[in-house]
Amino acid sequence: MSPPRPGRLVNRAYVLRWIKSHDFFVAHGLRDKRWVKLFRQAVERGVHGTGWKPFYMDEAPPAGCELHIFQDYIKHAIRSLDFGIYDLSFKRPNVFLELGTALAFAGKDAYIVFQSGKFSMDNELSDLAGIYRGDCCEYKTFHELTVFIRKNIVRHRRLSSRILPTGPFGK
Repeated sequence: MSPPRPGRLVNRAYVLRWIKSHDFFVAHGLRDKRWVKLFRQAVERGVHGTGWKPFYMDEAPPAGCELHIFQDYIKHAIRSLDFGIYDLSFKRPNVFLELGTALAFAGKDAYIVFQSGKFSMDNELSDLAGIYRGDCCEYKTFHELTVFIRKNIVRHRRLSSRILPTGPFGK
């Protein structure tokens, strides 16, 4: 299913079906276009071979559609998709809001990632540091992020009885 086209009035049912065609939610800052490209490549390499499709928050309906961007779109995506990856490197308020929304819905796995030197879990999210330490990744390179996704998220989700096609990550 293709994303909503710019300028097209989009009804709620169409958007909900489109969201369901994805598997997991990804939130991150959008300021640096080069960083965004490298980050998304790292995520997509990390889940390569699983068949999982990421939903990025900027894939929102175009301005002017009748849906409220957070209430009708992003919140529904967080609730309905299997898990989320939340990059806190740029300390963007929208990413914190999306992470908080994911944590509020029981049973939603939230994987917190951040680039080394840009964020401190102990100083800036100390209330969550002890709880989410195993589901966090402080990465220096995008390759380290890819490895975290492969070894932690993909492996954990496979072990939690989700049936996935076999791929380059084992049998």
